[in-house]
Amino acid sequence: MVAYMGILSTLISWHKMDPVDDFERRHNDAVYAFQTNRNPLSITQIMYLAF
Repeated sequence: MVAYMGILSTLISWHKMDPVDDFERRHNDAVYAFQTNRNPLSITQIMYLAF
């Protein structure tokens, strides 16, 4: 079975319209404190490098 995440062009467009903000950065930092892993797409530069 293959996971379906969405249409890439739509996801990138959505990311451009609603970029990562300070609230999301703080949230990701709090999650990292407990899980020691990060959402790599919460860092805008990585999103553009990945796709």
